Amino acid sequence: FFFQAEDGIRDKLVTGVQTCALPIFSAYEKQISQVMDSNLPKAAKETRIRQINEQKRKAIEQGNATVKRLLGDYAP
Repeated sequence: FFFQAEDGIRDKLVTGVQTCALPIFSAYEKQISQVMDSNLPKAAKETRIRQINEQKRKAIEQGNATVKRLLGDYAP
């Protein structure tokens, strides 16, 4: 998933056009893949994957809040 801010999005804290294209999910998927390939016991893998997914969920919530703050009434 990539988020890119385009010209026209204005906020009192944003000056000019600011573009952000970050691969938000790839880092989480890589972590999960590493856990799955590890020699950890099954229960430890499941626990670690739950932790990674919780981090991902929080990142999504934070990203959504940022979009809503920047777009205001124009947010989807």
